[in-house]
Amino acid sequence: MGTLDNVDKRIFREFLRELGLTQTIKGGHEKWNYPSSPKLKRPVVFQTHGSKTLSAEHLQSNLATLNVSKKEFLAWYQANKKRQHRPS
Repeated sequence: MGTLDNVDKRIFREFLRELGLTQTIKGGHEKWNYPSSPKLKRPVVFQTHGSKTLSAEHLQSNLATLNVSKKEFLAWYQANKKRQHRPS
């Protein structure tokens, strides 16, 4: 994965947890934010139903919300790749 392709939502959830964000579910969407101040300007949001992957467009938008570069995410992904392929 040298570019941002569709990413498994389980992998992105792990990334968000490692950043210290917590999850709430409202309707068909997951919302992620820091549990206390400083909160994000807007939460990280994606659908809970449908596809098991997060599209590259949604990933890029959510990384921008987090102020995390594509390069930083890809470095995290590569460093954690083996751990992410564990059975569900």
